[in-house]
Amino acid sequence: METGQLQLQLTTYCSTVVKLDVGGFADDVIGRVMVGTNQRHLTDWGMSWLQAYLGGKTVTRHGEELGRTWLGDGTISMEQSLIDGAGNECFEGINHKELQMDYFVCRSVIEYLLNPNLQSPNDCPPIGSGFD
Repeated sequence: METGQLQLQLTTYCSTVVKLDVGGFADDVIGRVMVGTNQRHLTDWGMSWLQAYLGGKTVTRHGEELGRTWLGDGTISMEQSLIDGAGNECFEGINHKELQMDYFVCRSVIEYLLNPNLQSPNDCPPIGSGFD
């Protein structure tokens, strides 16, 4: 599968994410979601013109409503990232472009690979908070 096809399969309502969210994971698979958030309300944190226009918030869908939230990485909101049955870990102040290069994110990935039974902190804020 090409990179463009992979990215399409990770959008909010694509068939892959919907199947994971509804069906969960196989018994021998441990799902983990790592997301960046902007809970400190930074208005310029290295993102695109769209995030600058949104004042540092991320577009999100809450039910059928579209809005903006501080609980996102500037590209994907936390609410659209979380998958039922997967552990989660939030990284404050880390935007979408920085997530895969951040020291603490990489350290967590390595820790999970070395110790697959390590519990995720499940420290993401409640869904729907910070929505406008």
